[in-house]
Amino acid sequence: MTGEGHKGRAITEFFYSGKEKGTREFWVEFVVERSMKRNVLDFKAVDERMCIVRIKTIFHNLHLISICALTEEKGAKEKEAFNQKMEEAYDI
Repeated sequence: MTGEGHKGRAITEFFYSGKEKGTREFWVEFVVERSMKRNVLDFKAVDERMCIVRIKTIFHNLHLISICALTEEKGAKEKEAFNQKMEEAYDI
């Protein structure tokens, strides 16, 4: 099960995606200074290993992708599916 969202702290905001229960072995996140939160246009949790944040800057909008890559123990089919999902996230 994937947990996603954002949590506010005193001076930072956390935008995250990961397993909702158990260990946080696949946890990915972005930490944004609270004063910059207004520049976050969008946040999307693709799955427990990948999330995207879109940030407004002066001249462009940035798309940043945070990924927890697969380990070498995973099979070729799993790696191919993961790589396909990365390409789809990149094309957004």
